[in-house]
Amino acid sequence: LCEGSICEDANQNLICLMRENSQKGYAANISFSKDCGESWSTPGPTRLFGCHRPALGRLRSGNFLVTYREQTSIFQKRCWAKNTFAALIDHRSLCDSSHCNRINILPLEHDSATHSDGGYTGWIQLPDGRIYVVNYVVCPSDSHKIFDKKLSKDGKPFIKWYMFSEEDF
Repeated sequence: LCEGSICEDANQNLICLMRENSQKGYAANISFSKDCGESWSTPGPTRLFGCHRPALGRLRSGNFLVTYREQTSIFQKRCWAKNTFAALIDHRSLCDSSHCNRINILPLEHDSATHSDGGYTGWIQLPDGRIYVVNYVVCPSDSHKIFDKKLSKDGKPFIKWYMFSEEDF
């Protein structure tokens, strides 16, 4: 396990979602601390398979959002870091220690570049409730018709953004 993302729940307990690092696409693990990080529960698996580079946070509704790149495919150059997802986790799923069994997943991106490397995400919830996500992608930019075609030949990565709300799940 590595690359944990930490946030607080409504009771100021800490939650840490950790990427699995087996390169086999296993589920991410989650651990809880009720004493400001002095001690942690034994990590338990979630339903977020292949969850790589998670960015976890709590929404104003009390639910949790995690954005991540999915790594369940073969680890070869043409399959690396192709898909990026956002997962809405019902807050009751964490409170009842079911390790995130109530999850809705929203696909955000498929990086079709030959040497893909998407899924370095970050996000915030805006005052109007919408969620704004940024992502690093390599996919050919001419497919998005917003960048010069020269970039796709060079394979230069760029930042792409997405906006949605909880209702979109």
